[in-house]
Amino acid sequence: MALRGRKKQNLNSRPNIEIKKMLVCITIVNSGQGEAIRKLMEKFSCATSLILKGEGTASKDLYDVLGLKDNYKDVIISFITEDVSDDVIYELNLYFNSNKKNKGVASILEMDSIVSYIGYRFLSNQY
Repeated sequence: MALRGRKKQNLNSRPNIEIKKMLVCITIVNSGQGEAIRKLMEKFSCATSLILKGEGTASKDLYDVLGLKDNYKDVIISFITEDVSDDVIYELNLYFNSNKKNKGVASILEMDSIVSYIGYRFLSNQY
């Protein structure tokens, strides 16, 4: 059945978007703080942040020495563009230093490739 009055969409056409290098930010924080990190990442046009629940395997003695209350953690995986990476690091430092309860570690890794153009547009928040 043909749709009347609609233009045929060219599936090969691509809007002009700026291609920026993508990075993966992995942040590990105490359980329950993942949502705060996700909201922080939204300020930098981060389209996708995954919050995973994790459990550490260190002994209770080591947790006591390090001053950690428990071994349950939130692992946040966020996709950001290279142009905001310095700002993300700065904001994460502010978050970690703003309160004694805000302990965590973050690392930013480069992405070598993305499978598709549509995947890139989604991860870079340009859809």
